[in-house]
Amino acid sequence: MQVEYKFYEPNKGWEEIQANLYNNVLERMPYSVFHPVNAERIKERFNYEKKDPQMIRYAISESGEPLAYIQASLSGNQVWIGYPWGVEKCPPEVQEKLFSDLFTYVKEKYPDKELVMGYISKSWQAMHDFAKKHGFEISDIADFYGIELDAVSKPSDFSSPYSCRIATVEDVPILLEISEADPTL
Repeated sequence: MQVEYKFYEPNKGWEEIQANLYNNVLERMPYSVFHPVNAERIKERFNYEKKDPQMIRYAISESGEPLAYIQASLSGNQVWIGYPWGVEKCPPEVQEKLFSDLFTYVKEKYPDKELVMGYISKSWQAMHDFAKKHGFEISDIADFYGIELDAVSKPSDFSSPYSCRIATVEDVPILLEISEADPTL
């Protein structure tokens, strides 16, 4: 299969292609907390993050059909590299090439940064297998809580047994006790 590899170009339709590829995979991912995306949200995010176009890559078949994409992001002293999201019939070697090429690029451009592959769904073994195959080890586990923003108009729509107020000087002893008891603070 002939495949053409492309970098992201703003406002050239790549946002729509990426949304479709991601949503295609999401439909096949059981029990995911991640939600479908649309091109406008992708465009907003890329504009906000001022993405390096070479850190967003696409694989297109010879007939022009999008097969897969991958992206990486900078965050402090880390580069987060994503999973190569692909349609069901995407050849594994296409995903491998996307990953390998992006890995090489970020390693050369950011040699002093830690490379992290994150946001791996607990329910999709293919992502775990891919990360392990490429030498990544689990260093932290996080739970993600999701909500559709369209389902809620304001925070008070949620009922909660807790309330919130601005701390006072009288609260300092309890805040110190809490911070000393929590090793992650």
